[in-house]
Amino acid sequence: SAVPRGGWRLGSSFLSVTQQQALPPKLRWGKEKESERPQADVELFQLVLRVFTLFQSQSLQDYCLSILQQLALRDPPLLISAMGFAARRLDHGPAYAASALSVLVRFVNRFPHKVPPWLPMLTEAVLRCLEPSDPTLRRASLQAATSALYELVKTFPMVSFHQTSQRFAVGTADNIIIIYDLRTATRWKMLSGHKARVSAVKFSEDGNLIASYSSPEKVVRIWQCVSVGFLGGLLGITGRCVKKHSLPGLKLPRTQASTLQQLTHVTLDWRSQDEVLLVRENKERVFIKVY
Repeated sequence: SAVPRGGWRLGSSFLSVTQQQALPPKLRWGKEKESERPQADVELFQLVLRVFTLFQSQSLQDYCLSILQQLALRDPPLLISAMGFAARRLDHGPAYAASALSVLVRFVNRFPHKVPPWLPMLTEAVLRCLEPSDPTLRRASLQAATSALYELVKTFPMVSFHQTSQRFAVGTADNIIIIYDLRTATRWKMLSGHKARVSAVKFSEDGNLIASYSSPEKVVRIWQCVSVGFLGGLLGITGRCVKKHSLPGLKLPRTQASTLQQLTHVTLDWRSQDEVLLVRENKERVFIKVY
């Protein structure tokens, strides 16, 4: 697939393998080991890979894609883990590897409401293709990975990208925000403080702050996500919440309380360096001063 419009692309600067291994363990993720899965899961994993191999045939693509998406509806992590594995198999050819990320993008496009609980897993499946320990894989995957990450930003209000710093933020169903450094393909910081799932996130223009909104909690938080002075060094891999703004509850029809409706209506935008605009589920506009 082509590089997204507007020149949105990942940087090409990555840490060396030694530098990456020196990162705190909390900011690294482990490789999946097939031997650790239950046997039934292994068999399903292998089935998905067999269907994906058939997907490489042009005449079978639509049929195989339908099967893969039906399996993913029942078990999204199954498709994510299998396609993440296939995306690193350059021994099957660059087209095979790139099409694995394409399958994930098509699932996101068709069933976006199924994806939010698995956004960190999906993000990390893509980022594993960009690890500095395998520069050949990174070069081969850069265009497909860029397109996949762009699709996440475009689709989900709880995902944000800051191009200058190459930071990628994901608000999770586990009440935290994970910030990835795309130059190193690693977790960079984790922001913890929300009491319910994170519904939207947005970097400020300079990348020094990030705004987040939790719909169930009815709270907007502003985070400092750069290390400043001695205190910043002590905070290490965590960020500091510099403002908490509570909001009144909303009475929404059940249809408007759905995940799909929130994906459609909820947005966060920085109007300036000290003001955030939140559009809530009922399309109410709320302006929040940072200072």
